[in-house]
Amino acid sequence: MRQAILIIALSAGACSPYHLAATGNGPPASSHEQRMADVQQCTATARDQSQDPARAFATGLILPVAGIAVEYQAEKTAARQIFADCLQRRGWSGISPGTD
Repeated sequence: MRQAILIIALSAGACSPYHLAATGNGPPASSHEQRMADVQQCTATARDQSQDPARAFATGLILPVAGIAVEYQAEKTAARQIFADCLQRRGWSGISPGTD
């Protein structure tokens, strides 16, 4: 339960107004500090890699008004996948996607 709260708290505040993951289980032998560091690092990675200026520009040209919503949804989906992949590479399991 503490891990789920940790993931929600760190991923919601540090990256964007949406949750990157709802739950996840850190590696059994890891400390609380290590789990916090994993979540913070993966949040930063998700934020940096999910923002694609070229995609945003192209979407804005094609769909000026609706493009904003389309781009926001695409960024959310990409950030959640990048976040989950990052945590899995660090030995986490049971990562479920965040919800709006």
